[in-house]
Amino acid sequence: MNFDEYVKLQEEGSAWTGEHVTYQNLLSDAIYTLVATLGEENKHLKILDIGGGDGWGASRLMELGFTNVTVGDISKPKIEVARKAGVDAVVMDMHDITGEWDVIFCSHTLEHSLDIKKALSSMAGALKKGGLLFLIVPIEKEDPRDANPSHTQWVSDPSCIVNVLKKRLKPLASFGQRRDALEFWSLWQR
Repeated sequence: MNFDEYVKLQEEGSAWTGEHVTYQNLLSDAIYTLVATLGEENKHLKILDIGGGDGWGASRLMELGFTNVTVGDISKPKIEVARKAGVDAVVMDMHDITGEWDVIFCSHTLEHSLDIKKALSSMAGALKKGGLLFLIVPIEKEDPRDANPSHTQWVSDPSCIVNVLKKRLKPLASFGQRRDALEFWSLWQR
């Protein structure tokens, strides 16, 4: 699959959080965990919500008092929706993240990548010294791409993620399984 085909697949096939209560609930859990992890004193940190699509999650962070939140997503239509909602949003590929960030929040995005290792390396490289990567990835025992073609990758064992990240980042926490779904939640520091 070439890059243009990949972008089209993501624009046409990935969900809009603002349209699905289930996804909103899933993302709310992650946001409240992120907020509790960062604490009240860190609401000024520069946060990138990579794969943040329509800005639903970034809007919640802003409502909770975070003042420097940006959505980076490959979908131009989703970026436009985020901007209309008052969210700072830029077209950005997770495989080539620009800027330096205090926090990169990546929830249910990695499974949409073309290359997990490249995406993880990009995230690690875009963090400021001391910066945090908050990562949530579904763990799937079977290839989900027939049911959801925008899932261009799938993770059945989180050790593939850990092995890539531990070369560049320090693991701070692994939250393991959350809710009824099996997900790998982890926190890393540069």
